Amino acid sequence: MLLRICGWGADVEVLAPEWLRKRLEAEVRKMARMYGVGGGPVPTTRFFAHRREGEDRENWQPLIDHLRNTAEMAREFGKDAGVSELAYTAGLLHDLGKYSDEFQRRLEGGPRVDHSTAGAKELSSLLKGAPYEPFARLLAYPILGHHAGLPDYGNETDLDGGTVCARLKKNVPDYSAYRSELDLSSLSFPQTLHIRPLKSMIGNYFLG
Repeated sequence: MLLRICGWGADVEVLAPEWLRKRLEAEVRKMARMYGVGGGPVPTTRFFAHRREGEDRENWQPLIDHLRNTAEMAREFGKDAGVSELAYTAGLLHDLGKYSDEFQRRLEGGPRVDHSTAGAKELSSLLKGAPYEPFARLLAYPILGHHAGLPDYGNETDLDGGTVCARLKKNVPDYSAYRSELDLSSLSFPQTLHIRPLKSMIGNYFLG
């Protein structure tokens, strides 16, 4: 199908489905580079979230797109419970560790690397001593557990293991390159937190 559409040239614009439009956009960019035409350099990124089998590296999902898309989806999911801002922050930071060189090498077949601890550590550092510091500990649970499930809190003396307390002390690969694409100084937090039961969960379980 892609070859047939390419044969139509500029006489036809693909509007939907979205996946086909994106595939065609990628093909056009490749052709523009091959023939040395275009209005300027095509924006590129060094950081990717997921490897797409059978596709060139340039067509993998950019990490910044993954983080922003996840954050927006989390914001929507959190609206009913009154935690949309917190959910957005958790989504934005959940894969911050993928900015490490070690994780980017993982996408090329390198060894496994912890990428889910970094976001919780960074938020804890950013909010340390601030009025919103308790939110850092609260959001550590979904950020740390977005693959393996919510961890136990543990004990402040934990130095090793999978608890929240232990993982916040864990040394992780350098992920500071996120600053080239994300400005976390603009994160917003609620002044008050009105948590209510989800609509589907209202009943004796919550109301006693």
